[in-house]
Amino acid sequence: MNDESPSDPFEETRIEWTATPGQMDEFWASGWRHFGPVFFRHRVMPYGDQIMTVQPLRVVLDRFHPSKSQRRVLRRNADLLTSVGPTVLNNDLRQMFEAHAQRFTVNVPPNLETFLGLQPDTVPCENMTLAVHSGERLVAASFLDLGKVAVSSLYGIFDLAESGQSPSSAPVGSDAPHCGHFFSMFGFASFPFIHPPQKQIEENVTEIVDTPLNNILL
Repeated sequence: MNDESPSDPFEETRIEWTATPGQMDEFWASGWRHFGPVFFRHRVMPYGDQIMTVQPLRVVLDRFHPSKSQRRVLRRNADLLTSVGPTVLNNDLRQMFEAHAQRFTVNVPPNLETFLGLQPDTVPCENMTLAVHSGERLVAASFLDLGKVAVSSLYGIFDLAESGQSPSSAPVGSDAPHCGHFFSMFGFASFPFIHPPQKQIEENVTEIVDTPLNNILL
């Protein structure tokens, strides 16, 4: 199923309840992302009192080499345990999200379902949770959509009590080898804001930028 919004040069939406891995690759490669079945592509967005460009970033995984700071974070968290499994929202994840959301002062997220939908493991595609534990305690989680040759990190959360250990970077920094486990060539890691947004306004384009992961994290 596919419902597209009226044409808007800077904001497009569509509904997709199911998409094949190959279709997900095509969506990401053309700048689309999604929350549940709602897909959207923004070229510019308001942030506070500014208008910002949204720049999709793609990591070419076979070029990935951890930066010095990333290696330091991974060593600092070497005692943590990571696991990968189908995404199922539970009380541990919801409680961590509620605390995590307190970090935001703009565009405060209401709940995990806003980002992941009600059936995150299958709608619109397969989604896996990369969970990080300290002993029995969950300290961070990253939610990965799976395509055919790419994955996309949909959202990530961490325990604020562990912020000194950079737990938000531990699962994301370890996403790259896990992406390889899924036989992926690309990881879509971020949709940061860039100011000013003249290029998108003047040219009406959504351009994917390939970047080494160590340029955008830590």
